[in-house]
Parts: sequence; C-alpha cells; structure tokens
Amino acid sequence: MTAQKRQGLRTEEPAPIEQLTQLCAVYALVAQTAGTDAAPLPAPDEKALAAAYLRAPGIARRRFEMLADETSAVAGTGARALLDRKGDIAAPAAELLDFMRANLTALAAFVEKPA
Repeated sequence: MTAQKRQGLRTEEPAPIEQLTQLCAVYALVAQTAGTDAAPLPAPDEKALAAAYLRAPGIARRRFEMLADETSAVAGTGARALLDRKGDIAAPAAELLDFMRANLTALAAFVEKPA
C-alpha cells in the first residue's frame, strides 16, 4: 500500500470529473454529426475541477453530480434520437447543443464558485 493510499489521498480524478470530460466529447460529436456551427467548448481543466470537487462541501458535490447526471441523460437520449432521425437534424441538434453548452459551462464554473 502506498503512503498516499494510507493517508486517504486520492490520486485519480473523481468520477463526475471524468463524466464532464466525456460530455464534452459527446458535445463535439453531436456538433460534428449535425454539421452545425456550434462553437467548440474549451477543454475542462480536469485537475482544477477535481481539486475543487474534492474540497467542496457535500451539498455542492451532490449538486454538481446531479447536474452532470441530468446532462448525461439528456445528451445520451438526444444523441441517440439524432442518430435515428432521418432528414435534417440541424435544428434539434442545435437545441441539444444549447442545452449541453449551458450545463457544461455551469459544471466548469464549479472551480470558481463551488457552492
């Protein structure tokens, strides 16, 4: 057992931070698939987010997790619907991207304002 594990220190990112990274990838994929002009999202600073998450009070962490879970559910359902849809998907893709951008921006802001 390493000294870090004995002291209870985590060396890997918390799962919600990994989830945020995956959501950013889904956002890019939806934008590319739909051929929209959606502005790319800046890559999240995973280390800063992980540090903010780990030092945040439990209620703030739960709020972060709930927003990440909601965004994942909508993104997954929306992306599947777009893939199954025939014809022009630009309008529904733009709506999904707007939703995702707003939530991903809120999640990334967790570093500046964790509560």
